[in-house]
Amino acid sequence: MTVTDEPRGRVQQVLDACDVLARCAPQLKPKSAFKSCPGGYEFTYAGHIREWGYQPRIWSPDPVGKMVAFNREREAAGEKVFWYIHAFLPIAAEAYLHRMFFWALRKYQVRGAMLYSTCEWDYSEVDRCLDDFVISSRVDGAGTLLWPGEGRFLDSVRRETIRDGIGDSDLARLLEARTAELAAKEPGSALLEEARAALADTDSVFRALERPEEAAGYALKLNAGGGPTWAAVNRPQDLYGARERIARLAEKVEARLGAAR
Repeated sequence: MTVTDEPRGRVQQVLDACDVLARCAPQLKPKSAFKSCPGGYEFTYAGHIREWGYQPRIWSPDPVGKMVAFNREREAAGEKVFWYIHAFLPIAAEAYLHRMFFWALRKYQVRGAMLYSTCEWDYSEVDRCLDDFVISSRVDGAGTLLWPGEGRFLDSVRRETIRDGIGDSDLARLLEARTAELAAKEPGSALLEEARAALADTDSVFRALERPEEAAGYALKLNAGGGPTWAAVNRPQDLYGARERIARLAEKVEARLGAAR
Protein backbone atom coordinates (compact mmCIF):
# COMPACT_ATOMS: atom_id res chain seq x y z
CA MET A 1 0.00 0.00 0.00
CA THR A 2 1.10 3.58 -0.61
CA VAL A 3 2.08 5.27 2.63
CA THR A 4 2.67 8.66 1.04
CA ASP A 5 3.33 10.32 -2.29
CA GLU A 6 6.48 12.46 -2.44
CA PRO A 7 7.07 12.64 1.35
CA ARG A 8 9.77 15.29 1.07
CA GLY A 9 10.26 16.63 4.61
CA ARG A 10 7.84 14.26 6.36
CA VAL A 11 10.55 11.72 7.11
CA GLN A 12 9.60 10.70 10.65
CA GLN A 13 5.89 10.43 9.85
CA VAL A 14 6.67 8.03 7.00
CA LEU A 15 8.98 5.93 9.16
CA ASP A 16 6.35 5.78 11.93
CA ALA A 17 3.64 4.71 9.46
CA CYS A 18 5.89 1.97 8.05
CA ASP A 19 6.67 0.70 11.56
CA VAL A 20 2.97 0.55 12.47
CA LEU A 21 2.23 -1.38 9.28
CA ALA A 22 5.08 -3.80 9.97
CA ARG A 23 3.58 -4.61 13.39
CA CYS A 24 -0.13 -4.58 12.58
CA ALA A 25 -0.29 -5.71 8.96
CA PRO A 26 2.99 -7.37 7.97
CA GLN A 27 1.38 -8.75 4.81
CA LEU A 28 1.15 -5.23 3.39
CA LYS A 29 4.15 -3.77 1.61
CA PRO A 30 4.64 -0.04 2.18
CA LYS A 31 5.48 1.80 -1.02
CA SER A 32 6.10 5.41 -1.88
CA ALA A 33 6.99 7.62 -4.81
CA PHE A 34 9.76 10.08 -4.12
CA LYS A 35 10.12 13.39 -5.92
CA SER A 36 13.87 13.00 -5.74
CA CYS A 37 16.34 10.64 -4.15
CA PRO A 38 15.56 11.05 -0.42
CA GLY A 39 18.46 12.53 1.48
CA GLY A 40 20.61 12.45 -1.62
CA TYR A 41 22.07 8.96 -1.69
CA GLU A 42 21.74 8.43 2.04
CA PHE A 43 18.44 6.61 1.84
CA THR A 44 16.80 7.18 5.21
CA TYR A 45 13.87 4.98 4.26
CA ALA A 46 15.93 1.88 3.45
CA GLY A 47 14.49 -1.12 5.27
CA HIS A 48 11.13 0.60 5.76
CA ILE A 49 9.80 1.08 2.23
CA ARG A 50 9.21 -2.24 0.46
CA GLU A 51 8.41 -0.93 -3.00
CA TRP A 52 10.36 2.09 -4.17
CA GLY A 53 9.43 4.61 -6.81
CA TYR A 54 12.17 7.21 -6.71
CA GLN A 55 13.01 9.92 -9.19
CA PRO A 56 16.55 9.21 -10.35
CA ARG A 57 19.14 11.92 -10.60
CA ILE A 58 20.11 10.87 -14.09
CA TRP A 59 20.93 14.51 -14.85
CA SER A 60 23.70 14.76 -12.25
CA PRO A 61 27.01 12.94 -11.71
CA ASP A 62 27.03 9.36 -10.46
CA PRO A 63 30.75 8.57 -10.88
CA VAL A 64 30.90 5.64 -8.47
CA GLY A 65 27.66 3.95 -9.47
CA LYS A 66 25.78 4.76 -6.26
CA MET A 67 22.44 4.38 -8.01
CA VAL A 68 23.26 0.88 -9.24
CA ALA A 69 24.61 -0.07 -5.82
CA PHE A 70 21.42 1.13 -4.13
CA ASN A 71 19.22 -0.80 -6.56
CA ARG A 72 21.14 -4.02 -5.91
CA GLU A 73 21.13 -3.49 -2.16
CA ARG A 74 17.38 -2.96 -1.92
CA GLU A 75 16.53 -5.84 -4.25
CA ALA A 76 18.82 -8.11 -2.23
CA ALA A 77 16.72 -7.12 0.81
CA GLY A 78 13.62 -8.39 -0.98
CA GLU A 79 12.36 -4.97 -2.04
CA LYS A 80 11.25 -3.74 -5.47
CA VAL A 81 12.86 -0.70 -7.04
CA PHE A 82 11.27 1.40 -9.77
CA TRP A 83 12.02 4.80 -11.23
CA TYR A 84 9.33 7.36 -10.53
CA ILE A 85 8.77 9.46 -13.63
CA HIS A 86 6.33 12.35 -13.36
CA ALA A 87 6.11 12.63 -17.13
CA PHE A 88 8.19 11.83 -20.15
CA LEU A 89 10.22 14.27 -22.19
CA PRO A 90 8.81 17.50 -23.65
CA ILE A 91 6.59 17.07 -26.66
CA ALA A 92 9.14 18.78 -28.91
CA ALA A 93 11.86 16.23 -28.09
CA GLU A 94 12.75 13.72 -30.76
CA ALA A 95 10.49 10.70 -30.49
CA TYR A 96 13.21 8.07 -30.20
CA LEU A 97 14.50 9.65 -26.98
CA HIS A 98 11.43 8.34 -25.19
CA ARG A 99 12.51 4.90 -26.29
CA MET A 100 16.00 5.52 -24.95
CA PHE A 101 14.55 5.93 -21.46
CA PHE A 102 14.15 2.16 -21.28
CA TRP A 103 17.78 1.68 -22.21
CA ALA A 104 18.64 4.01 -19.32
CA LEU A 105 16.74 1.60 -17.06
CA ARG A 106 19.02 -1.17 -18.33
CA LYS A 107 22.11 0.94 -17.81
CA TYR A 108 21.23 1.54 -14.16
CA GLN A 109 19.86 -2.00 -13.71
CA VAL A 110 16.34 -0.93 -12.77
CA ARG A 111 13.52 -3.35 -13.56
CA GLY A 112 10.74 -0.86 -14.25
CA ALA A 113 9.24 2.58 -13.78
CA MET A 114 6.24 4.26 -12.17
CA LEU A 115 4.66 6.79 -14.51
CA TYR A 116 2.70 9.51 -12.76
CA SER A 117 0.90 11.11 -15.67
CA THR A 118 -0.31 9.99 -19.10
CA CYS A 119 -3.05 12.53 -19.78
CA GLU A 120 -2.35 15.89 -18.16
CA TRP A 121 -4.85 18.10 -19.94
CA ASP A 122 -5.72 21.72 -19.32
CA TYR A 123 -9.48 21.89 -19.76
CA SER A 124 -9.45 25.66 -19.61
CA GLU A 125 -8.02 25.76 -23.13
CA VAL A 126 -10.30 23.46 -25.09
CA ASP A 127 -11.17 24.26 -28.69
CA ARG A 128 -13.09 22.31 -31.27
CA CYS A 129 -11.23 21.62 -34.48
CA LEU A 130 -12.19 19.19 -37.26
CA ASP A 131 -14.67 17.48 -34.90
CA ASP A 132 -11.91 16.65 -32.43
CA PHE A 133 -11.00 18.33 -29.19
CA VAL A 134 -7.65 20.09 -29.32
CA ILE A 135 -6.38 20.50 -25.78
CA SER A 136 -3.43 22.54 -24.66
CA SER A 137 -1.53 20.38 -22.20
CA ARG A 138 1.31 21.60 -20.01
CA VAL A 139 3.60 24.11 -21.66
CA ASP A 140 5.97 21.35 -22.78
CA GLY A 141 3.27 18.70 -23.24
CA ALA A 142 5.33 16.28 -21.16
CA GLY A 143 2.38 14.80 -19.29
CA THR A 144 0.23 13.80 -22.25
CA LEU A 145 0.57 10.55 -24.17
CA LEU A 146 -3.07 10.26 -25.30
CA TRP A 147 -5.40 12.94 -26.61
CA PRO A 148 -9.20 13.07 -26.46
CA GLY A 149 -11.01 12.82 -29.77
CA GLU A 150 -14.67 12.67 -30.70
CA GLY A 151 -15.79 9.67 -28.66
CA ARG A 152 -12.33 8.09 -28.68
CA PHE A 153 -8.75 8.61 -27.63
CA LEU A 154 -6.20 9.77 -30.15
CA ASP A 155 -2.84 8.02 -30.04
CA SER A 156 0.51 9.79 -30.08
CA VAL A 157 3.87 9.02 -31.65
CA ARG A 158 5.40 9.30 -28.21
CA ARG A 159 3.15 6.59 -26.73
CA GLU A 160 3.99 4.28 -29.63
CA THR A 161 7.69 5.01 -29.19
CA ILE A 162 7.42 4.26 -25.48
CA ARG A 163 5.77 0.95 -26.40
CA ASP A 164 8.76 0.25 -28.66
CA GLY A 165 11.02 0.89 -25.67
CA ILE A 166 9.01 -1.56 -23.59
CA GLY A 167 9.44 -4.04 -26.46
CA ASP A 168 13.21 -3.51 -26.32
CA SER A 169 13.14 -4.32 -22.61
CA ASP A 170 10.98 -7.40 -23.18
CA LEU A 171 13.42 -8.66 -25.81
CA ALA A 172 16.37 -8.20 -23.45
CA ARG A 173 14.50 -10.06 -20.70
CA LEU A 174 13.77 -12.88 -23.15
CA LEU A 175 17.44 -13.20 -24.03
CA GLU A 176 18.31 -13.08 -20.34
CA ALA A 177 15.91 -15.93 -19.54
CA ARG A 178 16.99 -18.08 -22.48
CA THR A 179 20.67 -17.48 -21.68
CA ALA A 180 20.10 -18.71 -18.12
CA GLU A 181 18.34 -21.78 -19.51
CA LEU A 182 21.21 -22.48 -21.89
CA ALA A 183 23.76 -22.02 -19.09
CA ALA A 184 21.99 -24.72 -17.09
CA LYS A 185 22.02 -27.15 -20.02
CA GLU A 186 25.30 -26.29 -21.71
CA PRO A 187 27.52 -24.32 -19.31
CA GLY A 188 30.38 -24.45 -21.80
CA SER A 189 28.46 -23.05 -24.78
CA ALA A 190 30.33 -20.34 -26.68
CA LEU A 191 27.03 -18.49 -27.11
CA LEU A 192 26.85 -17.69 -23.40
CA GLU A 193 29.70 -15.19 -23.39
CA GLU A 194 28.37 -13.42 -26.47
CA ALA A 195 24.83 -13.20 -25.07
CA ARG A 196 25.96 -11.97 -21.68
CA ALA A 197 28.16 -9.33 -23.27
CA ALA A 198 25.23 -8.04 -25.33
CA LEU A 199 23.00 -7.86 -22.26
CA ALA A 200 25.61 -5.94 -20.28
CA ASP A 201 26.45 -3.56 -23.12
CA THR A 202 24.91 -0.10 -22.94
CA ASP A 203 27.95 1.59 -24.48
CA SER A 204 26.42 0.88 -27.88
CA VAL A 205 23.76 3.45 -27.00
CA PHE A 206 25.37 5.60 -24.30
CA ARG A 207 28.82 7.01 -24.92
CA ALA A 208 31.29 8.19 -22.26
CA LEU A 209 32.40 11.76 -22.90
CA GLU A 210 35.47 13.01 -21.09
CA ARG A 211 34.89 16.75 -21.53
CA PRO A 212 31.61 18.72 -21.18
CA GLU A 213 32.15 20.39 -24.56
CA GLU A 214 31.95 16.97 -26.23
CA ALA A 215 28.26 16.85 -25.30
CA ALA A 216 27.42 19.61 -27.78
CA GLY A 217 24.90 18.31 -30.29
CA TYR A 218 23.91 15.35 -28.16
CA ALA A 219 20.17 15.03 -27.69
CA LEU A 220 20.00 13.48 -24.22
CA LYS A 221 22.68 13.86 -21.57
CA LEU A 222 22.82 11.53 -18.59
CA ASN A 223 24.89 12.60 -15.59
CA ALA A 224 25.85 15.85 -17.29
CA GLY A 225 28.37 17.87 -15.30
CA GLY A 226 30.62 15.07 -14.06
CA GLY A 227 33.35 12.98 -15.51
CA PRO A 228 32.91 10.85 -17.37
CA THR A 229 29.71 12.34 -18.68
CA TRP A 230 27.31 9.79 -20.12
CA ALA A 231 25.34 10.97 -23.10
CA ALA A 232 22.95 9.36 -25.51
CA VAL A 233 24.29 9.76 -29.01
CA ASN A 234 21.92 11.66 -31.24
CA ARG A 235 21.82 8.76 -33.69
CA PRO A 236 18.79 6.46 -33.56
CA GLN A 237 20.67 3.87 -35.62
CA ASP A 238 22.88 3.15 -32.59
CA LEU A 239 19.80 2.13 -30.64
CA TYR A 240 18.42 0.10 -33.53
CA GLY A 241 21.75 -1.67 -33.96
CA ALA A 242 21.92 -2.63 -30.29
CA ARG A 243 18.38 -3.98 -30.41
CA GLU A 244 19.11 -5.98 -33.56
CA ARG A 245 22.13 -7.55 -31.91
CA ILE A 246 20.01 -8.73 -28.98
CA ALA A 247 17.30 -10.02 -31.33
CA ARG A 248 19.81 -12.04 -33.40
CA LEU A 249 21.33 -13.54 -30.26
CA ALA A 250 17.89 -14.42 -28.87
CA GLU A 251 17.19 -16.35 -32.08
CA LYS A 252 20.55 -18.11 -31.93
CA VAL A 253 20.15 -19.10 -28.28
CA GLU A 254 16.59 -20.29 -28.94
CA ALA A 255 17.80 -22.39 -31.87
CA ARG A 256 20.58 -23.87 -29.75
CA LEU A 257 18.13 -24.76 -27.01
CA GLY A 258 15.86 -26.38 -29.58
CA ALA A 259 18.72 -28.50 -30.88
CA ALA A 260 19.61 -29.58 -27.34
CA ARG A 261 16.09 -30.73 -26.51
